Amino acid sequence: MTLDIEKCTEVSEGFLSLMQRAADAAVQEEGLKEKTGAHILLCDDDMIRTYNRTWRGVDRSTDVLSFPLVGYPKGRTARDVPNRIAQAYDDDMDCCMLGDMIISVPHALAQAEEYGHSPEREFAFLVVHGLCHATASFPRAIRACSSFMSLRFQMALPISSTTPISSSPNSR
Repeated sequence: MTLDIEKCTEVSEGFLSLMQRAADAAVQEEGLKEKTGAHILLCDDDMIRTYNRTWRGVDRSTDVLSFPLVGYPKGRTARDVPNRIAQAYDDDMDCCMLGDMIISVPHALAQAEEYGHSPEREFAFLVVHGLCHATASFPRAIRACSSFMSLRFQMALPISSTTPISSSPNSR
């Protein structure tokens, strides 16, 4: 899967690599055969609050917003309609774009602390969660996210609690 990541806040290259592996695992779990992609904006709470207010009418920050680029028939997901995925082909990205995601870095960090797990686990989950929305994989989303978190996270994604989320000296 191709990720086009725009950073409005600094994150380490190792962290971006983790997000890529999480996205690859989610697409594999969904069973997509097409070359796919997504745009991810990493931002602060103020920026995601603006998007949340504009697009959802909710005036507060959140962890992740997802905007699918493909319309799916009721009860169908991305793997069920490859012709629709193919229609989302982007020449510049050289893949079929599934959608856009916005992730608030500070919100995700606070959630990781609140839930008592690593920032890496939280961000991997948010990427997978956003892609579940972008592929209309609900109600399969719970299974896909659970499968990723339990199997791939433990086996294919060795996570170090020392992986820095940010390359800036003021990071947590």
